[in-house]
Amino acid sequence: MVFYWGLFILVLILSLCASYTKKYSNIFLIVFLLCIFIFFAFREGFTPDYYSYELAFDEQRVGERNENEIGFSWIISFFTYRQALFLQTFLICACLYIA
Repeated sequence: MVFYWGLFILVLILSLCASYTKKYSNIFLIVFLLCIFIFFAFREGFTPDYYSYELAFDEQRVGERNENEIGFSWIISFFTYRQALFLQTFLICACLYIA
């Protein structure tokens, strides 16, 4: 929980700095998204349900029966759980940067 408060304070500071200095607002946004990317893409066991999601992902990957969406079926056939988490976080941060 302390990490989330630290992340919130960092976002608040970067937002205030970006609003005061329009010249560097793009740099503050990149630093903020990089912090979020590093935390979410490389976390392991941070939440209590992390390993249950990883186990469910691996079971779907190995199992013969696949009752998921087409996109998820494609992801589990080509990527491991860690790679899928990395890809998902990258896509989210890229969309936030573009928006």
